[in-house]
Amino acid sequence: MIDCGAALANYVAQFALASADEEDSAGMILSPQPYQVIQRDNGAGCVTVCLAQAAPAGCQVQVNDPNGRILCEGSIPASQAQVTIGNVPQGGWHTLTVSSANKELGSVPFGVGDVFLVAGQSNAGGNGDGFIPDNSGLVSVKAYEGDEWLLVTQMDERMHPEMHRGSAWPILGELLTTAWQVPIGFINVARGGSNTDQWLPASNDLYPRLPAVLRNHKVRAVLWHQGESDAASGFPTQKTRANMETIIRQSWQDAGWRVPWYVAFVSFVPGLEQEKMDATRQAQKEICQAGLALPGPDTDLYVDPDTMRHDRLHFNQVGLRVHALLWFVALNWGAPGSG
Repeated sequence: MIDCGAALANYVAQFALASADEEDSAGMILSPQPYQVIQRDNGAGCVTVCLAQAAPAGCQVQVNDPNGRILCEGSIPASQAQVTIGNVPQGGWHTLTVSSANKELGSVPFGVGDVFLVAGQSNAGGNGDGFIPDNSGLVSVKAYEGDEWLLVTQMDERMHPEMHRGSAWPILGELLTTAWQVPIGFINVARGGSNTDQWLPASNDLYPRLPAVLRNHKVRAVLWHQGESDAASGFPTQKTRANMETIIRQSWQDAGWRVPWYVAFVSFVPGLEQEKMDATRQAQKEICQAGLALPGPDTDLYVDPDTMRHDRLHFNQVGLRVHALLWFVALNWGAPGSG
C-alpha cells in the first residue's frame, strides 16, 4: 500500500539525492520510517522497503528482532529501489538493515503491531491540560502531515497540533502494548470543533484526511470521538446518523475493504440543552446498532469539572487516563452499557 513514488517525490522536494556513499542511514531508506508501525495480520506484517535511489548490485535487506536474531532476509535487484518483505513476525522494535558488498547503507527501527486511525474533534485530537507520556517505549505516532513517525516520548506539535497538549492516546497505547505485546501506532487526523458536515466527502473539507491514510496504511480500526459540535449545532438525529453513514461507507470504498470503525458516545457541551445532546447520542447508537460501527466508550458519563475536565469540556489528567481506559475496555471487551 506504500506509494514509493510519492515517498521519493517528497524526499526529492526536501533533499538532493546523493550517492550511496554519501547517504546517511535515515536518508537512504524512505520506507519504513523510523519507529513506523506496520499493521499485523495473523501475527505477521508485510513491509515495503523503498530506497531514495536505485539499489547497487548485490543489495541485501535483513530484518532483526530486538535481540539481534535474524527474522527475514531479501534482496533488491540492481537498478531497482523497492522490495516487499513478507511474513515479518509481530513485535518490535525490529531493525531493518540495507547493505551492499558487506557495507551497511542504512538501517531503521520499526515494528509490526497495531495501527489506529484517530478522527473526530478536539477530545480526539487531545487538548488536555498536560502531556502524559507512554512509559513502554513501544508507542509511536505518525506526523499530522508528511511521512515522519516518532515515539510519543519525542512528540511535538509537528505530529499533531492538539495531541501534544495532552491526549488519551499515549496512555491507551501503553495499555495496549502491555496487554497485546506488540508496538502500537496512532495516526491522528482529528480537528477541534469539527461537526459531521465538515467530514462529509462532498464538503471536501476534512474527509480527505481519511483516505490519505487508508490508501497508504493498513490499520486495525478507526477510532471516532466526535459529537459535541453536532449537538451544539442542533443537528437532528437523522442528520448526524446520515452523515456518519456516508463518511463510514465512503471510507470503506476508498480503503478497498471494510475498515472497522469504533464510534464513541459523546455529545456533552456545558450548558447545552439535554435534548440536543440526546439527539446526537441517539445517532451514534443507531450507527452501532446498524452494524456500521462498533461501540466506543461513553465519555459523556465523565464530565465532572472538578475531577474530569480542566475547562468543563476537555479532559484533565485524570480524565485523560479514564478516557484511555474506556477505549482499552471497548477495544478488548466492548463498551459497557453501549447496547
